[in-house]
Amino acid sequence: MDITYLTEEVIRRLELRIGRRLDWVATNHFNTGLQHSHILINGFDLDGNKFKFPRDEIKTFIRESCRDICTELVGYLTIEERNASYQNMITKNSFTPIDRLLDSYSESGKKITLMNVGILKQGNILHKRLLYLKDLGLVSLDQNTYVPDFFILLKNLNQE
Repeated sequence: MDITYLTEEVIRRLELRIGRRLDWVATNHFNTGLQHSHILINGFDLDGNKFKFPRDEIKTFIRESCRDICTELVGYLTIEERNASYQNMITKNSFTPIDRLLDSYSESGKKITLMNVGILKQGNILHKRLLYLKDLGLVSLDQNTYVPDFFILLKNLNQE
């Protein structure tokens, strides 16, 4: 995937949505194992008019646009490809969609109780991820309760 093309296409779609040409710059990063782009959008359009839009709205639009563009370029994943992708996430040393789901099951980000969350059965992908994180020392197990400190730590691993 050409990250520059992806970035330019996302901005083009954003400009179409808001009806303005944006003043923006971006830089590509390849040093984390996950190529990505940082985009800075000035608070002015190319005509010099000031504008503002909600940060959460722009983040959601960019995330959804990236997903849509990638799908347009390479197509949908097969069930086998999707399952393989989830299996690869079990031992990934960065924050994954599995971790986002685990975070939603945690009680105030403090613990994940197996008794309360029937989906976390032994052998389940979420349980396998927790066991892997336990081996890394990012969670501890106490009476069928996982105590995670890994959400922030995993996000920080991407920064190293």
